Parts: sequence; structure tokens; C-alpha cells
Amino acid sequence: MADLTGTSTPLLLDNGISLTAPGINGTAEVRPGGDSTDGRGVAVDSVDEDLQRILHTAGLQHFAAIDLEVDTEASQPPTGRAPEDLATLEVPAPDENQAAVLMIADEGSGLLTWHFPDRSPESAARANVLTFRISPRRLAAATEPTEQTTDRLGGWIAKRVLHVLVYPIAKLAVGLIAKEIAKVWEHNAHPYAIRQLAVPVGDKPEWLALSDAGWRALSGKKVLLLVHGIFSTIENCFSGLDVGTFKALASQYAAVIGFDHPTAYVDALDNVREFLNRVPDGATLDVDILTHSRGGLVARILSGELATASGELAMPINNVTVRKIVFVGTPNAGTVLVDPANLESLLNRFSSLLRKIPPGPWSQVTTVMETVVEIVKIVGMGAEGGLPGLVFMKPDSNIMTALNLAPSVPALHYAISTNFEPTGGLLNLLKDGGTDVVFSDVPNDVAVPTAGVGTVDGDPGFPVLASNSYTFPPGDVWHCTYFSQDITNQRVTSWLTES
Repeated sequence: MADLTGTSTPLLLDNGISLTAPGINGTAEVRPGGDSTDGRGVAVDSVDEDLQRILHTAGLQHFAAIDLEVDTEASQPPTGRAPEDLATLEVPAPDENQAAVLMIADEGSGLLTWHFPDRSPESAARANVLTFRISPRRLAAATEPTEQTTDRLGGWIAKRVLHVLVYPIAKLAVGLIAKEIAKVWEHNAHPYAIRQLAVPVGDKPEWLALSDAGWRALSGKKVLLLVHGIFSTIENCFSGLDVGTFKALASQYAAVIGFDHPTAYVDALDNVREFLNRVPDGATLDVDILTHSRGGLVARILSGELATASGELAMPINNVTVRKIVFVGTPNAGTVLVDPANLESLLNRFSSLLRKIPPGPWSQVTTVMETVVEIVKIVGMGAEGGLPGLVFMKPDSNIMTALNLAPSVPALHYAISTNFEPTGGLLNLLKDGGTDVVFSDVPNDVAVPTAGVGTVDGDPGFPVLASNSYTFPPGDVWHCTYFSQDITNQRVTSWLTES
């Protein structure tokens, strides 16, 4: 065990690992090796078994782990963002067939954050060393008092574990664009599918494959279409809706169907093209659409907003008529969180909140968390230059610009949004000095600006009428917990069952 004394002098630890932590007081210790063949694997006891299972399934193995105890009272980390103000963890580089990421687990608050190798020319020149740069304010942040924290001279000792994780990569994977890497994974994990809610609805809604004959039986009839958001599936995304809501909706429509689709390697235009390709020739659909997050942008295109756009953005809709769209947490005005520069923040927000304020039982969390970990691996390979399924949601992207300049369409709009207000450890994660720097301190649901769900400046299809809108008061409802709220169930049922 070595002492951290707040200086900027590198602290040499075991196994060729060093830690520089300006302004941090406490101790650091490399855990003894585990049972890996190179002697540097480390058993995990700072994360729960479910997360361990996801990491293992994703091929992430422990390369090294450092136990950190920070005296939050005595620590005074610098507030700047220059390289010399950042904490630096240096570890021996893994072999050429492996990539690495750093996962920091906070034993007190349960927060989980991801950090990626520094790719500056200076760091790249050191072929045998991997460098991670971390905000020392994150390391020094106070956490909620729990059995994992101890009082020392009036200050809480925050216990954190810095896990360096490695995973195998194909030799040809290095340098591949993010789209191609994500495509390989999503093609197997989240393939395209159209599913139909089984009727009668049992205690747990069941989703069945929709056959060609099933499609044709729905032609010209009133159908409810569900479209999920990023990192999710129909079954996972809408599982928070209670059975009574599903039964009420099923009674009002000829069928309730869901559109499972990839959300990382293709944008919403490609999603809509694939949906239309699955509608049999000669069949027509008359739909209302319930959406979450990014799924609302798929719905807007499907409603014909880009029918008159120019060039590659043109998307005429001939066989689908959209009557209503319910936007739940949709970035109708875009979101800066999907900018490649903010991907680390996106992954950290989802990872920590899925553990801290889950949308439901672990079965509802697993699918999203598995996708987050896969995106972590993609970014860790240096392929973060752009995931098309995410970056198209930037406010100034071609697709968002075209949508928000398009003529209004007949579809009636509804909107549900929230203003998530973090407390405790989450406050330290989401706000730097009390300010959400990603969103410039604009109210948001962790992923999407609150106002941007129902209001889009200059778009003739917005704002959504006040009578067709609901915004949760500031509190703990966040982007992934909308559907587990009673008021969401009530509003969705009311809006979609009224004539």
C-alpha cells in the first residue's frame, strides 16, 4: 500500500503500474494477481454478480486492479482541465491482440464509470505503456456514507476500485470504423424483427413473430406500433408498462406490433427503409405509434416528414398512414450527448443509473447494459469516430436539420418528458461543480433535453399542445424509467384510446 499525498509526482505501485493524482490524499494498492495465465488477472468483488456475468460474456477480463481509498475531506483536486491537472494511471500495455479500458467502480455509491486510453501523440509514442487520464475531482468526490465508507478525522474515505479490463480483438478490427464493428455485433444481438403482441394478454406480455399472412390480415386496419430507443428492444423497452395498459391498448387496436431494430450502426432513415421493406406488397397500414427516445425520430420519418426532402434524405411514404405519435423522451430537437466527444459521458450516465435507479428488475436492465458494454469495447478500440445510429441525433446533423425544416404532417403529436435531478453520488457524476456541462446546465432527462421533447424551434410540427403533453417535476424519473411510472401508463392509455 502506498500513500497519496496530493503531489503531482508519479506514485510507483506494483507490477509496473504508476498513479499520478494531483490534489488527492489517501492510499493506493494493486490487488494481488488472480488465476490468469499471465499472473495479472484479478478477481472482482467490487461489482455485483450480474455485472460480472455481462463483462465475462462480453469477453472482458481483468488485467489489473487498484484499490483506492480517498480522504475526501483532505483532498483538494485541481479544477482545471489541462493535462497537468488530470490524474494519470499508467499500466504496462497488453499484447497486440488486446484492447483495454478502465472501469472505476465506486463501492459506496455503486457508480460505474468508463475511461479510455489516451491517444495523444505523446502517449501513442510510448508503445509499452497504456495511459488513462481521469478527472481527479471524480476520484475525490464524496460518496454517500455506507458500510463501505469509514470516517477518518471527520472526513469520509471513499473506496473505489480502478479495474483495467482487456478483451481480444481481431487483427483487422483495429482501425475499422465504428459502424462496421457495431454492425457485426448488432446483426447477431439486435437483428431486425417485427413482433406482434399475443392476445389475450397474460400476466406477462408475449411478443410473437409477425408472419406475412399476419401482415396482410392487418392491412387497412387500425394498428398500434411500438418503436424502442437506443440500446434496447421492444420487449425490454416497454416492459415497464403494466399489464392493464397492454390490455387496454390491445382492446382498441386490431393488433399491437413492435419494431425491433439496431440503433448503433445505422441511422433512423435506414431503420425506416427496412421497416417499409417488410410491409408486403399491396398491404397498407393505418397506425398510431408509441415511441421511446430515438424511436420517436423513426416514427417522424415514417409519418412522412421527409417525403419532400432532397437527395438521399428523401423518404416518400406510400403504404403507411400515421395518425398519432406519442413521444416519450424523444430528442426531437436533438441531443449533444451523442457527439463522439461525449460518448464517455453517455456510457457513464447509463452504466451508473442502470445500477443506481434501474427501470425495473435485472431482466429489464441486462439488454441495455450488454449494449453499453459493447459500445464501451468499440470506443476502447479507438473506433469512436462516429456511430451512425447515435450521431444522427446531434442537433445540427443532416437528418435532424431536414426533419426540423420539413413541412408539418397530419399526425397528432403527444409528448412526455422529465427533468432528472441527481442527488448524492449521482450529483458528482452528472454535474461538474454543480453544473451539467454536457447540456450547458439545461434541464434534461440524463440523455435528452427536457424542452426538446415537445418543443423544436422553427419546426412547424411543434410545439406539442399543452393538453397533449406531460413533464415530470424535477426528481428521480430519468430516461429509462418513464414506462414504470403510473402517470406514463395513464397518459399513454388515455391518449391512445381516445377518438
